[in-house]
Amino acid sequence: YRTRVHFLVRLHRTSCEEMELCKFRTFTKVLDFLNGFQALGLGQISVEDKIKLLRQCYAPLTIFDIIIGTLSATKDENLLCLPTGITLSRNEELVQNR
Repeated sequence: YRTRVHFLVRLHRTSCEEMELCKFRTFTKVLDFLNGFQALGLGQISVEDKIKLLRQCYAPLTIFDIIIGTLSATKDENLLCLPTGITLSRNEELVQNR
């Protein structure tokens, strides 16, 4: 899940497997972020504290990652680029969940 992502504007319907990959890539980035605290010299963080931090920072870091990916890939305001390189269009027809 740590492979380099190449953001390309490619419009196609997103599959469940692609969305799952997106979730795992983002989760891996958040775990790397939390483990990076030790590299800053903040000492060892307990598992309980890591879980609390994970609950608090997963959503904001996910949104931040999507925003940065979108800004680096395109200037089109109708597109949203996910962490897997998948591009979603605002004009794409929405399909209801089953």
